[in-house]
Amino acid sequence: KGVGVDQNESRDDGQLSLSAGVMFLANNGLSPYANYSQSFEVISTIDAATNELYKPLEGEQVEVGVKYEPSFMDGFINLAWFDITQKNALVTNPSTWIATQTGEVTSQ
Repeated sequence: KGVGVDQNESRDDGQLSLSAGVMFLANNGLSPYANYSQSFEVISTIDAATNELYKPLEGEQVEVGVKYEPSFMDGFINLAWFDITQKNALVTNPSTWIATQTGEVTSQ
């Protein structure tokens, strides 16, 4: 008789990702805006250290700013503040090439 390994794993990766934005176009060429979005990405690989599936990558972004369309040029000037947060991002160790998940990564 041969020896086999049965591996059966399941999980629910359903998630609702929201996104919304608003912009106001004024007569003077200024356009203030705000944006909010969420992200969700299934990571379908297995953690070599735990032999379990990685947790899904989750993100959230908030952005506010103003766009300006000057009359003297064909284009926009944009000034914005943003905050991006990711949870469960994969980071690869350059010496071992093994990926691990981080707790939280932010960009501003």
